[in-house]
Amino acid sequence: LLKTVSNLTGIDVDYYAVVKTKALVEIVDIVGGVKFDVPIDMDYDDPTQDLHIKLKKGMQKIDGKKAEQLLRFRHNNDGSSYPANYGDNDFGRMKTQRAFITETIKQSISIKNIFKSKAIIDTIFKNLETNFVIEDLIPYIPTAVEFDLETIENYQLPGVSKKCNDLWFYVQNEKETKK
Repeated sequence: LLKTVSNLTGIDVDYYAVVKTKALVEIVDIVGGVKFDVPIDMDYDDPTQDLHIKLKKGMQKIDGKKAEQLLRFRHNNDGSSYPANYGDNDFGRMKTQRAFITETIKQSISIKNIFKSKAIIDTIFKNLETNFVIEDLIPYIPTAVEFDLETIENYQLPGVSKKCNDLWFYVQNEKETKK
């Protein structure tokens, strides 16, 4: 995976961290919810997964249960989805996921949650898959203290959704990615 990401982006990637969605949901509850601007009304039911998404558009406090709904939403029961200018279906879902994760990080690292740090860290590490060890982090500790949360950025590789054998895939645009 690291080699593939490096080949796709031209960026040499040494380390990876995969945090299960469960961790994000638990962290949201640990910090007492995350204020987030839900981009659209979300109304979806899938009884086979016992998945019921009922969220209203607008700024609100999202708890762990609502966070899972927000992160999983793709389209409404009537087939409508995010507006095209936001990013339809999977594009909209990925954009919402990135925005929510960024807000969760910003709000979790606030001074009001200083006494919850151990619970947050424990939750992350019990739901973490990575190739780095704690010793790898030591050189970054001074930088972490000075880290400006307002500089967090996230990106999506340019590309399109493509259906192959009844499964949807995201196919990156090589030319645009190189730019």
